[in-house]
Amino acid sequence: MHRTTLLAVFAVLASGASLAACGSDTTTSTSTTGAGGSTSATSSTGDTTSSTTSTTAGSTSSASGTGGGGPTLVNGCDPAALEDHTKDATVEIKFGGALNQTYAPPCIKVKSGTMVTFTGGFAVHPLAAGETKPGVVPVPDGKSPIKATSSAVPSVTFAISPAGSYPYYCTEHYSIGMEGLIVAE
Repeated sequence: MHRTTLLAVFAVLASGASLAACGSDTTTSTSTTGAGGSTSATSSTGDTTSSTTSTTAGSTSSASGTGGGGPTLVNGCDPAALEDHTKDATVEIKFGGALNQTYAPPCIKVKSGTMVTFTGGFAVHPLAAGETKPGVVPVPDGKSPIKATSSAVPSVTFAISPAGSYPYYCTEHYSIGMEGLIVAE
């Protein structure tokens, strides 16, 4: 076994043993692949993950965080961390990024009744309302105030009402992240 592999295993075992000594609910797992392969180790207590370490052919990366997973994203947006536009009567969402394959800003919060304008080339980036999920073809939401747009018009404007959550996406590029969310309060 490589020295870094052994060190990673011992570090996890030591942290698991010290947590167990504190009377904590402890979970420790270790995975090792020999001959220049990889090692990963995780030690957790209750709802907190202490560390994850991976080593592959001489490179090491580590991450730590809390258990329970991250926030539930809707079309790539954290509903608890939306860009606040609640004081704006109008908001413009443009096509952005190096290849115009993102929305800018993609994740916003507005007051019900706010006029939101999408500006871009809809013939290349058809707009649709609805939620995207990895590996699943999205189904447009006909009840959303955001209406499907695929013509060559330069912009479209929608009154975002009533209060609610309105995910949207580009029907051609959602799988590479051209998606967003508008939440109306």
